[in-house]
Formats: sequence, C-alpha cells, structure tokens
Amino acid sequence: GRSLSGMLAALLLTAALAAAAASSDAPSFLFILGDDIGWGDVGYNSGIPHTPHLDAFARSDGAIRLNDFHSGGTVCSPTRASVLTGRTPFRDCVFYVYDCSDPTQCDPDFTFAPNNTFTIAHAARAAGKNYHSGHFGKWHLGSFYNTSKHWSSPITHGFDFMNSTIEVAPTATTNCNCKEEWKSSCIYGHDQMPIHCNPPGECCFNYWWK
Repeated sequence: GRSLSGMLAALLLTAALAAAAASSDAPSFLFILGDDIGWGDVGYNSGIPHTPHLDAFARSDGAIRLNDFHSGGTVCSPTRASVLTGRTPFRDCVFYVYDCSDPTQCDPDFTFAPNNTFTIAHAARAAGKNYHSGHFGKWHLGSFYNTSKHWSSPITHGFDFMNSTIEVAPTATTNCNCKEEWKSSCIYGHDQMPIHCNPPGECCFNYWWK
C-alpha cells in the first residue's frame, strides 16, 4: 500500500486552519484541499491508501464530509481562489493555472484578487471570536517575493500565519532538494523524482513561513 507520507506528497495537500484562542463556544475548523483526489483515495471510503489521520478526522464528532462537493474550477489556482473568496475565480483575475513550477521562472503577469477581495481568513478575523488563521502547504496564487510584479501570499490575503510553498510541494520532505547533503532524505511521489523542474531534478521548493 501507499504510505501516508507518500500520499501527502502525491496529493500536495493545502490546508487552511483557524483555531479559537479564547472563546470556548467558538469552534475550530480545518479545511484540507487536495489535488486530484478520487473517491477511493482515502481510507474512510474503503480506499486502498493508508490514511489513518484523515480517517480519524472524518469520523470525529462535528466532522462534515462533503461527498458530492464541486469546486469552482477544474484545476489548481482557480479552485484555490474560489475556496478562499467564495466567488467565481474569474472575478478575481484567476483565469488559468499559475505557472511557477520552477521557482526561478514564475509567471510575472499572474495576479490574484488585486482589489484585495474579502477571504475566509478575513472572515475569521471579522468574526470577533479571537480566531487566528493559518495557511499551510501549496498556495499557487502568486509569488511571495515582494520584488515580483504582483506580490501575493497568504499574509497579504488575511491569514495570520503561513508555512507554505509558492507552487508545488513534490516531496513529503520538502526543502530536501535545496542542499546536496539533504537529497538522500527526499521522498518523492510520481516518478520518484521532482518532475516540476527545469532542468529536471534541480529545483528547491522551499517552504516559506511567517
């Protein structure tokens, strides 16, 4: 079977988390967005992959399973935009997948919500329940670099914390390809190598945090 770490690498999970810090009557919530997940790709649907932590979430009190859930897009960036804003991604200038597979060759013209659309992170802050929000994993809605033409990160769109990649996270041990001495610790999905690189195998997919 496929290990949980291998599955996470393949699915490139993105999570948005809001935790209630003070008010005991305010629920915490966790939203996990995974690319290309089929019905049988999780254990709680009797799938083959070993996903004990996801299974525990699905069976816990208060969990909501959306078994007929439809996203606002068919690919990465538009779907992420629609989840964050609750709007069609076209209203926030997300018409295609953000091309930043190689961090040195990011699309300079991609912009997400240039008018600072209200997001789920803004909503958590506006709720007045002492919520703190964080984004963890694949962002794929613009560049974190403040020298880029359109600077966009979880922080600029309302989140309090982030530990995220600009685009893909092709290994369960992200950053492992960033130094020669770390490469032996890389655990890759797909073809057992980082395929989102040019030249292949040479990219460092850093996690950035704040």
